[in-house]
Amino acid sequence: MKNRQWVSPALLYARSHEDLVPGERGGRFVTGGEIHAAAPFELFSTPVRLLKMSTSVPQGHTWTRQVKKEDEEEDPLDQLITRSGCAASHFAVQECMAQHQDWRQCQPQVQAFRDCMSEQQAKRREELQRRKEQASAQR
Repeated sequence: MKNRQWVSPALLYARSHEDLVPGERGGRFVTGGEIHAAAPFELFSTPVRLLKMSTSVPQGHTWTRQVKKEDEEEDPLDQLITRSGCAASHFAVQECMAQHQDWRQCQPQVQAFRDCMSEQQAKRREELQRRKEQASAQR
């Protein structure tokens, strides 16, 4: 078997930097110019090419995530999940589904996410009830 080298997603590019999906996780094992998926899902829908690795990082490159363009809006569902405090358990469900491609194998993660969301919704109901009672007491 040939020597395989791990290449991070930051070093894999599609047609341009803009084709990279922010927040996408994974990587590839590279052997003799061939690219083998390290995960059961594809990171890119377009063919990828490897950039030559240099010994030093070019000066001026920040390696930080690009700021969203003004016309790009975050998904309202993602905003809701982030505000709820259950983003970590939601991410665990997504990771499990990406790995197994079978919802039946992800039931513990789904249950943890369900419990987290139920707890947050109960807290929200209590807060709204408390505000309603305070508003009626001030009248």
